[in-house]
Amino acid sequence: MSILEFLQQFKPVLLQGTLVTCAQFLLAAIIAVLVAHVAGLGKISRNPLVRGASVIYIEVFRGTSLLVQLYWIFFVLP
Repeated sequence: MSILEFLQQFKPVLLQGTLVTCAQFLLAAIIAVLVAHVAGLGKISRNPLVRGASVIYIEVFRGTSLLVQLYWIFFVLP
């Protein structure tokens, strides 16, 4: 089976997977922007409780590597 035959045979499945991936990316990007704005606005808040929570949230995510965060989410949270 050549690569062209493979692509022709699995074209619908590959296109569906691509659409699902794009939809997940857009949803994740929108959520990330909203969370970032909320955290940023919380950091400039006059309420010390809101400001403190925002600073802790921001510093935890900025201060740890992505690999550590992924391990933490995968192994500790569930």
